[in-house]
Amino acid sequence: MIVSKNPNGVNERIKIVNSNKIPCKVSIKIENKEKDNVFSIEPNNLVINPHEFSYVKMLFNPSNMQLYNGIFEAIVTDGDKNPENHKLKFNLKGVGTYPTITILEPTLFNVNNKLFIEFGKVRVKKSLNKKIKIKNNGKIDSTCRIEVTGNMNFNMRCDNTQPTLKPLEEFEFDAIFNPKSIGTFVHEIHLKTLLNPFEHTIIELKGEAFEDEILFDNLPNNSEDSLEFGDCWNNYEKIHTFIMINKSKDWIKFTWPNKDTPNYNETLTFKPSIGFIEPFSSKQISCKFLSHNTINLNNFNSTLSTIKIGDVKKDWDNSMITLKYISQAELEWIKKKQEEAINIAKQQKGKKVVEKVEEKPNFDNEPQTIEYEEVQPEPEHKVIENSTRNLNLYINSKSDEPKLVTNLSNIKFRPTMM
Repeated sequence: MIVSKNPNGVNERIKIVNSNKIPCKVSIKIENKEKDNVFSIEPNNLVINPHEFSYVKMLFNPSNMQLYNGIFEAIVTDGDKNPENHKLKFNLKGVGTYPTITILEPTLFNVNNKLFIEFGKVRVKKSLNKKIKIKNNGKIDSTCRIEVTGNMNFNMRCDNTQPTLKPLEEFEFDAIFNPKSIGTFVHEIHLKTLLNPFEHTIIELKGEAFEDEILFDNLPNNSEDSLEFGDCWNNYEKIHTFIMINKSKDWIKFTWPNKDTPNYNETLTFKPSIGFIEPFSSKQISCKFLSHNTINLNNFNSTLSTIKIGDVKKDWDNSMITLKYISQAELEWIKKKQEEAINIAKQQKGKKVVEKVEEKPNFDNEPQTIEYEEVQPEPEHKVIENSTRNLNLYINSKSDEPKLVTNLSNIKFRPTMM
């Protein structure tokens, strides 16, 4: 029985029949096995005429959420003490309960011991959703009232703000952080279980809104600064494409980590890795993850370096190539120089290397028969002082050898015709 729904208890009627030819007097009593007298009867005495019946009203009025037991006993007074019709006796059982709702998500608590959803950093005018999941772990239907007051930065997506859940049924809805201005914002969602005055859960929402001149967009999971590759196989590449946005009035030159920078990781390749972005424009970047060995990148910081530039004549990045024909000797010289640069970088462990300038030999007299892709030269430009800015992009990825495991020790084929 739901305690709060029935403050005066619930009644049951019991029919007592006199099947004899003479009137009978019946004395009725109830024995409560708990201290609280939750079971009661009315009236306590009856006079029933021959071949007639009377009803007694029994009240169950629990005060706590627990199981109650009692004994009902009706005795015919001044009658024959025949055990078959002298006494009516049976057990009583009732359960006092409240409807209840359990919060499955979120699971974090803040310092005030409130359930807590951390949205992290979200760009102004961009939204991020977090899921809230509830469940009825009780034995009766429960109704949850979901309340959130008006707020310009927080909202929720919910088909039903007062769902009724059957036992073991679950319900999900989304809390949304959609900031309109820069700052840190806090709000609350209230979950109230109807007919249960003891269940009022508050979920605190917190998010930080930011605006920047250089932004990432189209990252997995709607992230602002995290690139998730997930589980990968060794020797198999995985590519994610995202957008870099320049919201400033100046040209931006960007440089992703390379062999000459401290935070370079050979499993990650950005394309383009160096280039320009026009004012109030964007550029598509692809990041390739390829590992030949087992590796685990956990929030690896792949720092993007940017600087503002001026006097730019045209857009450029190192994915722009020119197709030309060169000789075999020139191709071998280019490969040799590339290998030397890689070896020097490995020896210096990522530190800045001052390479010896070697004059390129003249290959004009050689037959130009080999097709070669040459990166277009970087256009001249002017660097704007004190405009350097670094942005962090956190990479998460695991790479390992694929393995299959089975408990099977043998395989038995059915008889097969030859």
